[in-house]
Amino acid sequence: MDIRLIATIAALFLFSFNAGAQEQSTFEMEQPWRIAKLSGTAKIAAPNREAMLIRPNRTLFAGQTLYTGARTRLLLTNGKQRIQVSSNSELALPKASDYDPSMTVILHRKGTIHLTVDKRKNTHFQVKTPYMVAAVKGTEFSVSISEGLADVRVHSGVVEVENKLGDEKFDVRAGETAAIDLSHLSRDTKTKAQRAFVSGAEDPDELEAAPTHMVFVTRGEQVSDVLMPKNLKQQAEDADEPDGVVDTLGKKASHLVKPMTTVVGGWFGSIFNWINEMILMAVLPLWTAIVELLAGVNYWLRIVMIAVVVGLVAGLGSITYYVSRRR
Repeated sequence: MDIRLIATIAALFLFSFNAGAQEQSTFEMEQPWRIAKLSGTAKIAAPNREAMLIRPNRTLFAGQTLYTGARTRLLLTNGKQRIQVSSNSELALPKASDYDPSMTVILHRKGTIHLTVDKRKNTHFQVKTPYMVAAVKGTEFSVSISEGLADVRVHSGVVEVENKLGDEKFDVRAGETAAIDLSHLSRDTKTKAQRAFVSGAEDPDELEAAPTHMVFVTRGEQVSDVLMPKNLKQQAEDADEPDGVVDTLGKKASHLVKPMTTVVGGWFGSIFNWINEMILMAVLPLWTAIVELLAGVNYWLRIVMIAVVVGLVAGLGSITYYVSRRR
């Protein structure tokens, strides 16, 4: 056989082998996010398509957007990476044309997400929002976007946070929070920022014209407590001069009471939110197991099982009431 023919066959074999290996490697890197747990209602929408309700074990592919409803908890998994999505949140994956094998990107538009990212030597994970960008090598952190506030809370490790409103970039460490006050931005400016973020265009000029600096909050402090003194100071400077002694005393008393009520309200709010999260995290696995169990049985058998559980609960309640009356 001709040597040139043998060389050509060998070259074609090696080329096909390398192409197959690259295709397999790309498939592994493009592993989609899977909805591992879901309590409540959630929808997925693809570009130019109507949103549809989803169930656990559904996958989220490039270019799709995830919406969670009220009183909803959802867990996304991708290998060792985890994203806990709270109620009334919205996030998306970049388009396939924007895929970067060295960087996992989450587009977070609304609500709160809690992320656990596996540790690597290089920065390999980004959470982009209309106002901030968080880049990590591996850590545990949360990102929240609301009408008047955007913040990144770091629970472990270090997160590099970029402020798109003030051209800032800082490292935020465990126990710290980087926050941006959005209350001074007009609704029109926020709408344009959201549209530019969704379309992937550059930030609108309105954001550059209204620079805002990040505020750092240490462990034990509330973001509202750090931002509130500036607001109160501005209100005091803009207020009119009092007419008399009574007005002066009343104004001083109001300035003392307002910060106290804010701090106490923040404490109670934090305690309530913490208790609520603990209850949800404890009940969610049990509720998910019950839903999965009921989903696999017959409709009438499901009704019978529910009736038995209700009967047991009612019976235990009756026994407890009878015993307490006897005592």
